[in-house]
Amino acid sequence: MRTSTSATAFLVSAVIAASAILLLGATIATAAPVPSKFLLASHFGREVDLTTGADICTVASRDECQRGQESGAAGGFFYPQGVAVNTDPTSASYEDVYVADTVNHRVQELTAGGQFVSMFGWEVNKTKVEASAPQAERNICTAKSGDVCQAGVEGGAPGQLGQASSIAVSPANGDVYVADTAFGESGGEFAMAQRVQGFTSAGKLMLEVGKEVNETTGGNLCNLEEAGTKCKGAALRTPAAAEVSSEQGAFNFATEYGNTVIVGGPEDLLYVGDQGRVQEFTASGEPAGEISLAELSTTDKATGVAVDPVGDLFVADGGIPGVREYNASDQLQPRIIGSTNAVVQVSGLALDPDGRLGVVEVVGEHYENGESVPAESRGVLYSSAGVKISGFAPPASELFSVAALAFAASDTLYALKTSAQEVQAYTPIVFPEARTCAAEEVTATSARMCGEINSDGVFSTGFFQYGTSSSLGSQTALAFEGERLMFVPVAYQLTDLEPNQAYHYRVAAQAAVNGEVLQGQGEEMEFHTPTVAVRVLGTPTASFVKAQSAILSAAVNPEHLTTHYHFEYASCSTVAGCSSIHSTPEEESSQYGEIGATQEVRGLVPLTTYSYRFVASNELEEAGKVLGGKATSAEGTFTTGPVPAVKAITNPVSTVTPTTAIVSGVVSPDGGPATYAFELGVYAGASTDYGVVFSGSVLAESTPVVEYHELQGLQPGTTYAYRILIQSGYGVAQGELATFTTEGIAAVLTAPPIVGQLSVPVIAFPKTGPAPSLRGKAKHKRKRVYKKKRRRARPGRPRSSLSKRR
Repeated sequence: MRTSTSATAFLVSAVIAASAILLLGATIATAAPVPSKFLLASHFGREVDLTTGADICTVASRDECQRGQESGAAGGFFYPQGVAVNTDPTSASYEDVYVADTVNHRVQELTAGGQFVSMFGWEVNKTKVEASAPQAERNICTAKSGDVCQAGVEGGAPGQLGQASSIAVSPANGDVYVADTAFGESGGEFAMAQRVQGFTSAGKLMLEVGKEVNETTGGNLCNLEEAGTKCKGAALRTPAAAEVSSEQGAFNFATEYGNTVIVGGPEDLLYVGDQGRVQEFTASGEPAGEISLAELSTTDKATGVAVDPVGDLFVADGGIPGVREYNASDQLQPRIIGSTNAVVQVSGLALDPDGRLGVVEVVGEHYENGESVPAESRGVLYSSAGVKISGFAPPASELFSVAALAFAASDTLYALKTSAQEVQAYTPIVFPEARTCAAEEVTATSARMCGEINSDGVFSTGFFQYGTSSSLGSQTALAFEGERLMFVPVAYQLTDLEPNQAYHYRVAAQAAVNGEVLQGQGEEMEFHTPTVAVRVLGTPTASFVKAQSAILSAAVNPEHLTTHYHFEYASCSTVAGCSSIHSTPEEESSQYGEIGATQEVRGLVPLTTYSYRFVASNELEEAGKVLGGKATSAEGTFTTGPVPAVKAITNPVSTVTPTTAIVSGVVSPDGGPATYAFELGVYAGASTDYGVVFSGSVLAESTPVVEYHELQGLQPGTTYAYRILIQSGYGVAQGELATFTTEGIAAVLTAPPIVGQLSVPVIAFPKTGPAPSLRGKAKHKRKRVYKKKRRRARPGRPRSSLSKRR
């Protein structure tokens, strides 16, 4: 927890703001403040202008710009990580940009346009080093002096820089604070010394805050304004020791992010993002409290810190999507600002003078509106209310290259692009303003959206964006064109909407400025179309009517409300007037638009007339009010057919040899599944003993089917009798007896192997008569032949035992 003198003022201002909103009325929703888009204006870095070789490349010059070259020269950078702007209007370096030039172990000061001004760090002044000047003179090098500047010497001594990772400038007096890490060994283990050093805007060391930096007292603060105080740099600690430390003034901050220190708020405190907390210090380095980051684990580190004028704190963590806002009134339940979907890291964080939050979000590969979006890094601008209002150009394809952001008082945005060794400057452009108001004349299928647009004197067009979710997705035709200097009302009538559906919408305006298409948007709002009763479309029909079954079909529109529907039928002249009504199983749908409903009814009585109808309901009660309704179709009738009758005809034999013959027959299942069989025996008149030699299945055909079977293993000179039969759930039919005699001289009679007939398919229909018993053993082969052209077997050519289709 922390204390804040601004808490009361914050609460009072919040009440006043809320009252003002109530006085304005609830019909207009304004996206405040006025959104801006930041466009890239220039690059600062060694030889970034490929055309001229200069260290500044502006977009306006139309020169070809490139990434900066690694350099220790003035105006060049080597893996810089922190950037800040002097916003103190009384300071001589007002609007100057300060860069933590990490691997060069120095801090550089540039003008707002990118010209080198000065640098400080251990022995950065080559001219003074060669002249053996006092150490203080060696540590500062200015462009005005004409001295030769160079990279600093790494170390942990007071005023010396190891790896400077973050930098902040006080808006009250222009003092510069640098988060710095020196590396070494402690007890034979890798160790680091972390501290925050305070310098004047000219680079003179004022104080150190860090573990045991005060050599005189052994304390964690060394302020050089105190007489007799001697500083020595922070004590080396192993990462494990630093991780468990909770001392005020001892640090374990992230070392690769440039927005972990900031100066601001109503008391101009120094905030340092640390492990699991943010520490607060006065301008003189005295501890002023800390904020526990409850949303982070104790091992997570803040990777970005920003503070607004009332003391609200904004904190980013490299591993947690979005930015947490901690309220100045000690209500530390954080509010999440920014996208939480697909964002894997926040690598830059800064507040502009109007309280808008600039964030660089690193986004992993994800899906939007059903389409894959590749990984990218994007600059986003959020309003003080946390609403995404605009952004700035993403830093090319180098996803993790932006280490820090900083806003100038003039609204210029500086992005430090670490791996490109450059600072990018963006300038703002004001959008047309747009406000959304509540929808009117809302019906089940239409609504009138409204809003207001102020094009601010720039020719702009206006339209509405809408959809069934916050992603919107659809856009209307133009609802506005013009160059107005005041808000004017706009509206658009939406049609072809769905009932019982929530719609999101907002008004938007866009203008083309300097070749850039800029867009302002009102706040997203919502309306809900009313529910309507289900509709049955047309008259239901009956098809595929058989002796004991029929298919019933109907069309229905559930009207986007959960609808239950079924068919009712009865063997009466009308369903409504019948005492015994049957129903099909109930089905459900909440679709909008026409859908088909098809169900089969079974167990009907043959040669009977039935009445039927379709019944649907989407009626429900909500908050004591009945919504939706019921619908019943007109009635229809159908008459079931007679019970199917199976038939069988034995055909004459063909292609007879001494040991083989081809037999055939015609079976008619009359629309039901059935089995058929060929029976064979050595002919002995009425005493002939028959057995099944082949059995197969027949599909539920409605036309006769010719079946063939080739007999093998017969005895020469022998007379055989055969016949075909069919059996189904409707009954049994048997063909007439037929005989044939094989060629040759009779030998010892051996009957062909006997098989059993396939079992009859189980169906729910009653049988019309008993089935005769069948003997033999099934071969479990089947062959069907439709009655088409007959094909005779060639003499002497073996035939498969399977039947052949014709």
